[in-house]
Amino acid sequence: MVQITKSLSFIASAACFSTMLFMSSCSKENAVTPASEATVNSSSNLREGVGGITLAPEIIPTTEGTTCYGCAAGWQVIGLPFFGISNTQYLFGDITRPWVYPLDVPPTGTGTFLTIGAKVTTGVLGYSQTNLKNLKEGKKYKFKFSVSTSSIKTLDGETPLSPTIALHGAINTGPIELGNNPGKWITKTVTFTATQEIINGSKKLIFAAWPKSPYIGSSPAYANIHIPKHAVVEIN
Repeated sequence: MVQITKSLSFIASAACFSTMLFMSSCSKENAVTPASEATVNSSSNLREGVGGITLAPEIIPTTEGTTCYGCAAGWQVIGLPFFGISNTQYLFGDITRPWVYPLDVPPTGTGTFLTIGAKVTTGVLGYSQTNLKNLKEGKKYKFKFSVSTSSIKTLDGETPLSPTIALHGAINTGPIELGNNPGKWITKTVTFTATQEIINGSKKLIFAAWPKSPYIGSSPAYANIHIPKHAVVEIN
């Protein structure tokens, strides 16, 4: 009887000891605590923008938006009423005005863009302009954009193509030839330095289009420009 009691006492002691070891092991495992929220946030680069990178404020207004005639948020159109936001299938998004040469989505972004028209008969070229903002004086920047031309059908036939466009003023590209590539996007990257004239708004970015000359018809020649969000980046 004494022997049985001793055996039971030993088994109980062993079980208790095993339980203590197990609890100790669990306690050590649970002692590893997750990183604090502040630590996670400090290494996540704020989790904003593209790829976790915080994007700088816009420098040039985007030409993307809801299609419409006579609208161009952030852009002022001078001289002619022929302007608006178009898409790859229709001038100003109007299903009664399909492009003769449908466009692909611009390489620089989405399928909406600014369209302006120009007419030789008015004596005024079609052009739009905007101010550049959030620049640092003396810094160099890179600007990427896409341009194209197409036409629509009217009672007089097809509207003319705009063979040449240019950006000038705050950023100068020189003439960009479009006429031999209707419906095709041409993508350009240019660099410029922020001067005080650009920063204070006295020197604007101007997008200008020319119709083929001589042209005496009543329909404008249309040119498109696509400027995506954050199209300008600082490079030094």
